[in-house]
Amino acid sequence: MPTYLGSGSSVPTASSGSLNINVPSTPIKLAAFGLGIPVPDNRVILNATVGISASLGNPSVLFKIYRDTGIIFSTVTELQLTVTQNETVTFQAIDLNVPVGSNYAYSMTAELVNSNLLNNALITGPITFSGIATSRF
Repeated sequence: MPTYLGSGSSVPTASSGSLNINVPSTPIKLAAFGLGIPVPDNRVILNATVGISASLGNPSVLFKIYRDTGIIFSTVTELQLTVTQNETVTFQAIDLNVPVGSNYAYSMTAELVNSNLLNNALITGPITFSGIATSRF
């Protein structure tokens, strides 16, 4: 049976429509937290929720999760332009067999992958990012 090792979270905003951040073509950090890993043979279960909308065209947004400076997960979502329509994107990742360490920095970024004058996206909120570390047995 897995044993709870610790958790971390970052909630820059918990409500929809509370932000208006343009998504650039280079990564922008949305949330981050620290998490210690005290034993080997572990896993970190990560959950993210981001409110987003297309403000022009059909933008594709790439979300990445990092452990320190290394990318451990990525996913792309394509948005459709709908007037005043916010979407909520939710995704999960599992980081397996993280080396034992006192504190790792987990972070989440977003970037526009089809950047041009016809595509634009906005982070509108909410933004939540959390992780739970467990031993595997």
